[in-house]
Amino acid sequence: MIDKNFPTLVIATDSDLLEKIYSNIEEIKARRGPILAIATKGNKTIGRLADDVIYIPKTLEQTAPILQIIPLQLFAYYIALLRSRR
Repeated sequence: MIDKNFPTLVIATDSDLLEKIYSNIEEIKARRGPILAIATKGNKTIGRLADDVIYIPKTLEQTAPILQIIPLQLFAYYIALLRSRR
C-alpha cells in the first residue's frame, strides 16, 4: 500500500509511543513513501525522518489532540478545495 506516490500523514508529537512512531516512519521511508508529519516544536529527530513537518507548540499530552486537529482540519479543507469538493 505504500509507494512513492502515496503520502503518509503521521502524528509524531511527544508521547510514550514516540520511539515506535519513529520506527513506523522508518519502515515507510524504506518503501520510499513520502512522509508529512505533525510534531512537537523542538523535535529535531522528526526533521531528518519526514519529508515535511508541521510543528505545534509543546503542551501536555492530554491536551495535544486539541492542537493536532487544527493542521489536520486545515489539510482536509485545502485538499477538498483542490479537488473541488466543498
